[in-house]
Amino acid sequence: MGHGKETPRQKMIGMMYLFYTALMCLNVSKDVLNSFVLVSDSLEKSVAIYKTKNQKVYDEFEKQLAINEEKVKPWKEKADGVKTLTDSLFNLIESYKIGLINLAEKDNAVNVIKPGRYVLDSLTSKDNMDFGGQFFCVDRVDGKTRGEILKEKINEFRDESLKYIPESEAALASSIKSILFTDDVVVEEVKYTWESKTFEHIPMIADLVMLERLQTDVKNVETDIINYLFKQISAGDFKFNALSATVIPNSNYIMRGNEYSATVFLAAFDSTQAPEILVGSYKKTGPD
Repeated sequence: MGHGKETPRQKMIGMMYLFYTALMCLNVSKDVLNSFVLVSDSLEKSVAIYKTKNQKVYDEFEKQLAINEEKVKPWKEKADGVKTLTDSLFNLIESYKIGLINLAEKDNAVNVIKPGRYVLDSLTSKDNMDFGGQFFCVDRVDGKTRGEILKEKINEFRDESLKYIPESEAALASSIKSILFTDDVVVEEVKYTWESKTFEHIPMIADLVMLERLQTDVKNVETDIINYLFKQISAGDFKFNALSATVIPNSNYIMRGNEYSATVFLAAFDSTQAPEILVGSYKKTGPD
């Protein structure tokens, strides 16, 4: 899966996942399987961090709404829409994690699924290469495999998310497309669907880690979009860092006995920006 901008932590987790998956192709020992637990722990922490940061942004939307409802309401409504989209896909992936564990672990699932966390050390089917393919690429729900459903939901999430991003934000849009990449791939002239290359023929524990990776990607996109939306609240505001009392007389001279009048006001300006001053006749040739 391609990715856009990532933090050093995300890059490390991605490299760890690819490394361990490559080792699995070599049929290495169960010590490597257990190493996936480290990746899972890192991903769970990343998701928790995203949730905390994103909630702070949503809280700031509420505060700004209380200050200026007319100005903030349109942007808050968009942010609320992003949250609804994100929660829907995130919860679907969460349900698939639970479903896969129940399929593979049966009665032992209660030792793996704990309130608020997963104890992957307790998996008895870490190395099983069939459950992921069965759950996502064989079993069907309403005529579709879960892998097909998940791909459709990811694509819907991506397309709906991009509606919040204007064409001028090409870099952000490109990042979202890259993170939520679900195209099929061709390897040595053989075409593989996204769901097949993502979930089939890899160990059970790797399937679970991939689902956690997808959840991290979803929260990452949520973070990028709501931060962009929050910045738009003040994007059109005038920026200044200084105030000055200004007096502009109605005339440059006054005769004795005449009235003196002037306009007095408080001027705001940005002392860090050098103004552009044009003297004499000129013709504007640049864009508006």
